[in-house]
Amino acid sequence: ASVTIIEQGRVGGLGDVGRGAGKPAAGVGGGAVSVTRESDLEHWWKFDNDLTDEKGSADLTSAEGTFSTANKKFGSHALDLDGIDDTAYSADGAVTDLASEYTISFWMRPEAITGVLPGAVMFTADSGEFTGITSSGCGAIHHSGKMRYYHAKASGQESYTSSLSPITADRWHFVALTWDGSNAKYWLADATTATVVTLIEDPADSASDVRASVDRVWIGSGGYSGRTNGQFDDVRLYNVGLSETELNQVYGAGDGDY
Repeated sequence: ASVTIIEQGRVGGLGDVGRGAGKPAAGVGGGAVSVTRESDLEHWWKFDNDLTDEKGSADLTSAEGTFSTANKKFGSHALDLDGIDDTAYSADGAVTDLASEYTISFWMRPEAITGVLPGAVMFTADSGEFTGITSSGCGAIHHSGKMRYYHAKASGQESYTSSLSPITADRWHFVALTWDGSNAKYWLADATTATVVTLIEDPADSASDVRASVDRVWIGSGGYSGRTNGQFDDVRLYNVGLSETELNQVYGAGDGDY
């Protein structure tokens, strides 16, 4: 697939919007907090000491995972996985089908960046933990200190791997994938150094050609065979492809948007 580097460098935000992006204002009623494009947020896992889906009905099941207060990014806790037998996942069909547009975003703090292609956050059309990535997965895994992204198309699997998308152990990273109906875009930001890499991949398929029934999520797993050792926080699935300005708001110059 053709890949064009849009922007790379040390900046305050993603793309050309810097630290002035700020956070959305708090919502009204019951002290609720409004986040970026909340009306289009289908699923939201905050991991504040539970596996509840704050927006949908895809509460997760965890195999041995715990919650960390010491290494949290937002709220009271983060999901803490040991990279051996820990993962969190939804039931088949619990996640809204990714359909024609989507944005996946999450924060990840890997404690190890080795392993056999361990999954980070993967939405798949298959029920098996390690069976859905090669032809029916949308999301991200990592390998040899680099992120690898997947966008599932009906006619084949799109993926991108590059030395331009490194991750560092014991640092929080903001990762996002968007599909706007025509282009798949991938972002990675190191919240410690403010290093941002923005990439765009232009799949050759038609605008709405997304693999059907991508409706299950795996967190810390769902890759080829390995599991991630580290923490996850603020995992989201939107039903639209967020713009660069909107992703800046979610990223919040490394502070998030809530």
